[in-house]
Amino acid sequence: MQKSAEELTTGTNVQVAVRCRPANVQEKALGLPPCVQTETVEKKVNVAYGNAGKKTTKTFNFDRVFGMYSTQEEVFSQMVRTKDSASSFVDFQ
Repeated sequence: MQKSAEELTTGTNVQVAVRCRPANVQEKALGLPPCVQTETVEKKVNVAYGNAGKKTTKTFNFDRVFGMYSTQEEVFSQMVRTKDSASSFVDFQ
């Protein structure tokens, strides 16, 4: 019997996040269009690949999506629990 998505994620502590980078200098110089589009609210990343005449797009879902202009500080503050906040869950005394 297959478990539902809710049953599979109950009690799970792992979340998957993705941070996409902006185009680099070489990509900009060549005028290449972006192959990755982020949808931060919908938590999706669309990746386009293939020849110009036969482009295909695949969509990937994540627990959290950070766009190409997000900072490392933003990712850290939203994804990493600090020692102080973690200690509020566990009393070591």
